Amino acid sequence: MRFSGLAVKRLSILRNFFCLLIGLTACPLHRFLWATETAGTYAGTFLLIPSGVRSMGMGDTGAALAYGSNAGVYNPAGLVRSNYADISFSQQTLLEDASLSFLGYAQPLDYSGLNELGGVTLFGVYRSVNLGKIDANILNPDGSLSQAKSVTAGQDSSIGIGYAEHFMRSNQGPFGEGMHSIGVMAQSVQSKLVESYAAGAVAVNVGYLGSFERLSVGLSMANLGTKLKYGEVGDPLPVSLRAGLSAPYRVSDFFRVLAAYDLVYEERSAHHRAGVEAGLGQVCFLRGGWRFEQESYRGGPTFGFGLNLGRFFVDYAFGQYGDLQTTHRFLLGFRFSHHPFHFH
Repeated sequence: MRFSGLAVKRLSILRNFFCLLIGLTACPLHRFLWATETAGTYAGTFLLIPSGVRSMGMGDTGAALAYGSNAGVYNPAGLVRSNYADISFSQQTLLEDASLSFLGYAQPLDYSGLNELGGVTLFGVYRSVNLGKIDANILNPDGSLSQAKSVTAGQDSSIGIGYAEHFMRSNQGPFGEGMHSIGVMAQSVQSKLVESYAAGAVAVNVGYLGSFERLSVGLSMANLGTKLKYGEVGDPLPVSLRAGLSAPYRVSDFFRVLAAYDLVYEERSAHHRAGVEAGLGQVCFLRGGWRFEQESYRGGPTFGFGLNLGRFFVDYAFGQYGDLQTTHRFLLGFRFSHHPFHFH
Protein backbone atom coordinates (compact mmCIF):
# COMPACT_ATOMS: atom_id res chain seq x y z
CA MET A 1 0.00 0.00 0.00
CA ARG A 2 1.42 3.39 -0.99
CA PHE A 3 0.91 6.68 0.81
CA SER A 4 1.26 10.21 -0.50
CA GLY A 5 3.92 12.51 0.93
CA LEU A 6 1.27 14.40 2.93
CA ALA A 7 -0.16 11.16 4.31
CA VAL A 8 3.31 10.00 5.37
CA LYS A 9 3.89 13.34 7.09
CA ARG A 10 0.59 13.07 8.94
CA LEU A 11 1.34 9.50 10.01
CA SER A 12 4.77 10.58 11.24
CA ILE A 13 3.38 13.46 13.26
CA LEU A 14 0.59 11.25 14.63
CA ARG A 15 3.17 8.64 15.65
CA ASN A 16 5.19 11.31 17.44
CA PHE A 17 2.07 12.56 19.22
CA PHE A 18 1.21 9.06 20.39
CA CYS A 19 4.79 8.52 21.56
CA LEU A 20 4.55 11.74 23.55
CA LEU A 21 1.15 10.80 24.99
CA ILE A 22 2.25 7.27 25.89
CA GLY A 23 5.53 8.57 27.32
CA LEU A 24 3.78 11.16 29.46
CA THR A 25 1.30 8.52 30.54
CA ALA A 26 3.96 5.98 31.41
CA CYS A 27 5.91 8.44 33.57
CA PRO A 28 3.12 9.15 36.07
CA LEU A 29 2.07 5.49 36.08
CA HIS A 30 5.58 4.42 37.01
CA ARG A 31 5.96 7.16 39.58
CA PHE A 32 2.58 6.68 41.22
CA LEU A 33 2.38 2.89 41.09
CA TRP A 34 5.74 2.26 42.68
CA ALA A 35 6.42 5.44 44.64
CA THR A 36 7.18 4.84 48.31
CA GLU A 37 7.19 8.44 49.51
CA THR A 38 4.06 10.52 50.09
CA ALA A 39 1.96 7.44 49.33
CA GLY A 40 -1.65 8.43 48.77
CA THR A 41 -0.86 12.16 49.15
CA TYR A 42 -2.10 14.46 46.41
CA ALA A 43 -2.95 18.13 46.17
CA GLY A 44 -5.63 19.69 44.02
CA THR A 45 -7.94 16.66 44.26
CA PHE A 46 -10.83 18.95 43.27
CA LEU A 47 -9.55 18.42 39.71
CA LEU A 48 -10.97 14.88 39.90
CA ILE A 49 -14.52 16.07 40.64
CA PRO A 50 -16.69 15.45 37.55
CA SER A 51 -17.71 18.74 35.97
CA GLY A 52 -19.48 17.52 32.82
CA VAL A 53 -23.16 17.26 33.75
CA ARG A 54 -24.11 15.14 30.75
CA SER A 55 -21.18 12.79 31.43
CA MET A 56 -21.97 12.65 35.14
CA GLY A 57 -25.53 11.53 34.37
CA MET A 58 -23.99 8.68 32.36
CA GLY A 59 -21.82 7.33 35.17
CA ASP A 60 -19.01 9.88 34.68
CA THR A 61 -18.05 8.55 31.25
CA GLY A 62 -16.43 11.05 28.93
CA ALA A 63 -13.22 9.98 27.18
CA ALA A 64 -15.08 9.18 23.93
CA LEU A 65 -18.28 11.03 24.73
CA ALA A 66 -17.65 14.62 25.81
CA TYR A 67 -18.10 17.54 23.45
CA GLY A 68 -18.70 21.25 23.75
CA SER A 69 -17.22 23.70 26.22
CA ASN A 70 -16.66 21.21 29.07
CA ALA A 71 -14.99 18.50 27.01
CA GLY A 72 -11.53 19.77 27.92
CA VAL A 73 -11.85 18.28 31.39
CA TYR A 74 -12.49 14.76 30.05
CA ASN A 75 -10.75 14.79 26.68
CA PRO A 76 -9.58 18.00 24.95
CA ALA A 77 -9.86 16.27 21.56
CA GLY A 78 -13.63 16.13 22.05
CA LEU A 79 -13.82 19.85 21.24
CA VAL A 80 -13.60 18.99 17.52
CA ARG A 81 -17.28 18.04 17.82
CA SER A 82 -18.23 21.63 18.59
CA ASN A 83 -20.30 22.49 15.54
CA TYR A 84 -21.47 25.63 17.36
CA ALA A 85 -19.72 28.15 19.55
CA ASP A 86 -21.18 27.73 23.01
CA ILE A 87 -20.95 29.03 26.54
CA SER A 88 -22.11 26.99 29.53
CA PHE A 89 -22.36 27.43 33.28
CA SER A 90 -23.04 24.84 35.94
CA GLN A 91 -23.49 24.96 39.70
CA GLN A 92 -23.13 21.69 41.56
CA THR A 93 -23.76 20.82 45.18
CA LEU A 94 -21.08 18.62 46.71
CA LEU A 95 -20.82 17.05 50.16
CA GLU A 96 -21.92 19.13 53.15
CA ASP A 97 -21.98 22.85 52.17
CA ALA A 98 -19.29 22.63 49.50
CA SER A 99 -20.05 23.54 45.89
CA LEU A 100 -18.44 23.47 42.45
CA SER A 101 -18.91 26.18 39.84
CA PHE A 102 -18.00 25.66 36.19
CA LEU A 103 -17.80 28.10 33.29
CA GLY A 104 -16.77 27.02 29.81
CA TYR A 105 -16.56 28.58 26.37
CA ALA A 106 -15.80 26.90 23.04
CA GLN A 107 -15.11 28.80 19.82
CA PRO A 108 -14.90 26.82 16.58
CA LEU A 109 -12.89 28.66 13.93
CA ASP A 110 -13.68 29.18 10.25
CA TYR A 111 -10.32 27.65 9.47
CA SER A 112 -9.64 24.24 7.98
CA GLY A 113 -6.65 23.60 10.26
CA LEU A 114 -3.05 22.59 9.73
CA ASN A 115 -4.21 19.41 8.00
CA GLU A 116 -7.14 21.02 6.14
CA LEU A 117 -9.63 18.69 7.82
CA GLY A 118 -11.48 21.17 10.02
CA GLY A 119 -12.57 20.74 13.61
CA VAL A 120 -10.34 23.59 14.80
CA THR A 121 -11.60 24.87 18.14
CA LEU A 122 -10.25 27.19 20.80
CA PHE A 123 -11.75 26.85 24.27
CA GLY A 124 -11.49 28.03 27.85
CA VAL A 125 -12.52 26.37 31.11
CA TYR A 126 -12.85 27.81 34.62
CA ARG A 127 -13.60 25.66 37.68
CA SER A 128 -13.94 26.80 41.29
CA VAL A 129 -14.63 24.78 44.43
CA ASN A 130 -15.78 26.43 47.64
CA LEU A 131 -15.30 24.14 50.64
CA GLY A 132 -17.73 26.01 52.86
CA LYS A 133 -17.27 27.68 56.24
CA ILE A 134 -15.56 26.54 59.45
CA ASP A 135 -15.32 28.11 62.90
CA ALA A 136 -11.84 29.40 63.76
CA ASN A 137 -10.45 30.63 67.06
CA ILE A 138 -7.91 33.47 66.91
CA LEU A 139 -5.47 33.35 69.83
CA ASN A 140 -3.40 36.04 71.51
CA PRO A 141 0.38 35.61 71.89
CA ASP A 142 -0.18 34.34 75.44
CA GLY A 143 -2.55 31.63 74.21
CA SER A 144 -5.77 33.30 75.34
CA LEU A 145 -8.74 33.61 72.98
CA SER A 146 -8.75 36.81 70.95
CA GLN A 147 -11.83 36.19 68.81
CA ALA A 148 -13.91 33.47 67.22
CA LYS A 149 -15.05 33.85 63.64
CA SER A 150 -16.31 31.91 60.66
CA VAL A 151 -13.85 31.58 57.78
CA THR A 152 -13.82 29.86 54.40
CA ALA A 153 -12.30 26.40 54.81
CA GLY A 154 -10.77 26.47 51.37
CA GLN A 155 -11.09 27.83 47.85
CA ASP A 156 -9.67 25.91 44.88
CA SER A 157 -9.77 27.00 41.27
CA SER A 158 -8.31 26.28 37.86
CA ILE A 159 -8.41 28.12 34.58
CA GLY A 160 -7.44 26.44 31.33
CA ILE A 161 -7.16 27.30 27.64
CA GLY A 162 -6.89 24.76 24.86
CA TYR A 163 -6.84 23.85 21.18
CA ALA A 164 -8.22 20.91 19.20
CA GLU A 165 -8.43 19.90 15.54
CA HIS A 166 -9.05 16.94 13.25
CA PHE A 167 -5.74 15.38 12.37
CA MET A 168 -6.23 12.58 9.87
CA ARG A 169 -9.01 10.78 8.04
CA SER A 170 -8.93 7.01 7.54
CA ASN A 171 -10.97 5.55 4.70
CA GLN A 172 -11.08 1.97 5.89
CA GLY A 173 -10.52 -0.12 8.97
CA PRO A 174 -12.26 -2.49 11.40
CA PHE A 175 -14.69 0.25 12.48
CA GLY A 176 -15.27 1.80 9.07
CA GLU A 177 -14.37 5.28 7.88
CA GLY A 178 -13.04 7.47 10.65
CA MET A 179 -11.60 10.80 11.70
CA HIS A 180 -8.67 11.13 14.11
CA SER A 181 -8.41 14.20 16.32
CA ILE A 182 -6.08 15.58 18.97
CA GLY A 183 -6.40 18.26 21.64
CA VAL A 184 -4.45 19.90 24.43
CA MET A 185 -5.34 22.16 27.36
CA ALA A 186 -2.94 24.08 29.60
CA GLN A 187 -4.24 25.09 33.00
CA SER A 188 -3.24 27.15 36.02
CA VAL A 189 -4.25 25.69 39.40
CA GLN A 190 -4.70 27.83 42.53
CA SER A 191 -5.54 26.78 46.07
CA LYS A 192 -6.14 28.69 49.31
CA LEU A 193 -6.69 27.22 52.78
CA VAL A 194 -8.52 29.00 55.63
CA GLU A 195 -7.98 32.33 53.88
CA SER A 196 -4.27 32.27 54.80
CA TYR A 197 -2.21 29.67 52.92
CA ALA A 198 -1.97 29.90 49.13
CA ALA A 199 -0.43 27.60 46.55
CA GLY A 200 -0.21 27.39 42.78
CA ALA A 201 0.73 24.95 40.02
CA VAL A 202 0.52 24.53 36.26
CA ALA A 203 -0.67 21.42 34.44
CA VAL A 204 -1.63 20.08 31.02
CA ASN A 205 -4.38 17.83 29.65
CA VAL A 206 -3.89 16.00 26.34
CA GLY A 207 -6.18 13.71 24.40
CA TYR A 208 -6.93 11.69 21.28
CA LEU A 209 -10.35 10.97 19.77
CA GLY A 210 -11.13 8.53 16.98
CA SER A 211 -14.63 8.97 15.53
CA PHE A 212 -15.72 6.05 13.36
CA GLU A 213 -18.96 4.96 11.73
CA ARG A 214 -19.98 2.56 14.49
CA LEU A 215 -18.17 3.85 17.57
CA SER A 216 -15.80 6.43 19.03
CA VAL A 217 -12.55 5.76 20.88
CA GLY A 218 -10.99 8.21 23.33
CA LEU A 219 -7.72 8.38 25.25
CA SER A 220 -6.75 11.23 27.56
CA MET A 221 -4.45 12.24 30.36
CA ALA A 222 -5.20 15.10 32.76
CA ASN A 223 -3.39 17.09 35.43
CA LEU A 224 0.21 16.32 34.58
CA GLY A 225 2.18 19.24 35.98
CA THR A 226 4.16 20.81 38.78
CA LYS A 227 3.61 20.24 42.48
CA LEU A 228 1.11 22.35 44.38
CA LYS A 229 3.21 24.00 47.10
CA TYR A 230 2.11 25.65 50.34
CA GLY A 231 5.35 27.36 51.31
CA GLU A 232 8.19 24.90 50.92
CA VAL A 233 5.98 21.80 51.09
CA GLY A 234 4.51 20.46 47.86
CA ASP A 235 2.44 17.49 46.73
CA PRO A 236 1.82 16.25 43.17
CA LEU A 237 -1.40 16.91 41.33
CA PRO A 238 -3.70 13.89 40.88
CA VAL A 239 -2.90 12.60 37.39
CA SER A 240 -5.92 10.99 35.76
CA LEU A 241 -5.82 8.61 32.78
CA ARG A 242 -8.90 7.72 30.74
CA ALA A 243 -9.60 5.25 27.96
CA GLY A 244 -13.15 5.08 26.69
CA LEU A 245 -15.60 3.87 24.07
CA SER A 246 -18.99 5.17 22.98
CA ALA A 247 -21.35 3.53 20.49
CA PRO A 248 -24.62 4.92 19.09
CA TYR A 249 -27.54 2.78 17.95
CA ARG A 250 -30.47 4.24 16.04
CA VAL A 251 -33.68 2.37 16.83
CA SER A 252 -35.81 4.66 14.65
CA ASP A 253 -35.79 8.20 13.31
CA PHE A 254 -37.25 9.34 16.65
CA PHE A 255 -35.42 7.10 19.14
CA ARG A 256 -31.72 6.38 19.50
CA VAL A 257 -29.48 4.93 22.20
CA LEU A 258 -25.88 5.84 23.04
CA ALA A 259 -23.78 3.57 25.28
CA ALA A 260 -20.45 4.63 26.83
CA TYR A 261 -17.72 3.02 28.92
CA ASP A 262 -14.59 4.48 30.55
CA LEU A 263 -11.65 2.84 32.27
CA VAL A 264 -10.19 5.46 34.61
CA TYR A 265 -6.90 5.32 36.45
CA GLU A 266 -6.51 7.84 39.26
CA GLU A 267 -5.12 7.90 42.81
CA ARG A 268 -3.26 4.63 42.19
CA SER A 269 -6.32 2.57 41.33
CA ALA A 270 -8.42 1.69 38.28
CA HIS A 271 -12.15 2.30 38.08
CA HIS A 272 -14.85 1.20 35.64
CA ARG A 273 -17.62 3.56 34.62
CA ALA A 274 -20.53 2.91 32.27
CA GLY A 275 -23.57 4.78 31.10
CA VAL A 276 -26.34 5.02 28.54
CA GLU A 277 -28.33 7.84 26.98
CA ALA A 278 -31.74 7.50 25.29
CA GLY A 279 -32.55 10.31 22.87
CA LEU A 280 -36.16 11.15 22.05
CA GLY A 281 -35.97 13.08 18.82
CA GLN A 282 -33.50 15.94 19.12
CA VAL A 283 -35.14 17.48 22.18
CA CYS A 284 -35.17 15.20 25.23
CA PHE A 285 -32.42 12.89 26.52
CA LEU A 286 -32.68 10.45 29.43
CA ARG A 287 -29.47 9.20 31.06
CA GLY A 288 -28.29 6.64 33.55
CA GLY A 289 -25.03 5.07 34.63
CA TRP A 290 -22.94 3.47 37.35
CA ARG A 291 -19.58 4.32 38.89
CA PHE A 292 -17.87 1.03 39.76
CA GLU A 293 -15.52 2.12 42.54
CA GLN A 294 -13.51 0.10 45.01
CA GLU A 295 -14.27 2.73 47.66
CA SER A 296 -17.99 2.40 48.39
CA TYR A 297 -18.50 6.10 49.15
CA ARG A 298 -17.50 7.01 45.58
CA GLY A 299 -19.45 4.38 43.69
CA GLY A 300 -23.09 3.99 42.88
CA PRO A 301 -25.76 4.94 40.37
CA THR A 302 -26.16 8.21 38.49
CA PHE A 303 -29.15 9.57 36.61
CA GLY A 304 -29.86 12.62 34.53
CA PHE A 305 -31.64 14.26 31.64
CA GLY A 306 -30.99 16.87 29.00
CA LEU A 307 -33.18 19.29 27.06
CA ASN A 308 -32.18 20.72 23.68
CA LEU A 309 -34.17 23.93 23.28
CA GLY A 310 -32.66 25.25 20.08
CA ARG A 311 -29.87 27.63 21.02
CA PHE A 312 -30.41 26.91 24.72
CA PHE A 313 -29.61 23.57 26.34
CA VAL A 314 -30.09 22.30 29.89
CA ASP A 315 -28.52 19.31 31.65
CA TYR A 316 -29.20 17.82 35.06
CA ALA A 317 -27.43 14.96 36.85
CA PHE A 318 -28.00 13.18 40.15
CA GLY A 319 -25.32 11.09 41.85
CA GLN A 320 -25.59 8.70 44.78
CA TYR A 321 -22.39 8.40 46.86
CA GLY A 322 -22.97 5.33 49.00
CA ASP A 323 -23.67 6.17 52.63
CA LEU A 324 -22.92 9.87 52.09
CA GLN A 325 -25.36 12.43 50.77
CA THR A 326 -26.39 12.72 47.14
CA THR A 327 -25.26 15.44 44.74
CA HIS A 328 -27.26 17.44 42.24
CA ARG A 329 -25.70 19.07 39.19
CA PHE A 330 -27.21 21.63 36.82
CA LEU A 331 -25.89 23.14 33.60
CA LEU A 332 -27.32 25.89 31.43
CA GLY A 333 -25.78 26.61 28.04
CA PHE A 334 -26.23 28.77 24.97
CA ARG A 335 -25.09 28.07 21.39
CA PHE A 336 -23.94 30.70 18.95
CA SER A 337 -23.37 30.47 15.18
CA HIS A 338 -22.71 27.28 13.19
CA HIS A 339 -19.25 26.67 11.72
CA PRO A 340 -19.03 24.86 8.36
CA PHE A 341 -15.53 23.40 8.84
CA HIS A 342 -16.71 21.22 11.73
CA PHE A 343 -17.62 17.85 10.32
CA HIS A 344 -16.79 14.34 11.58
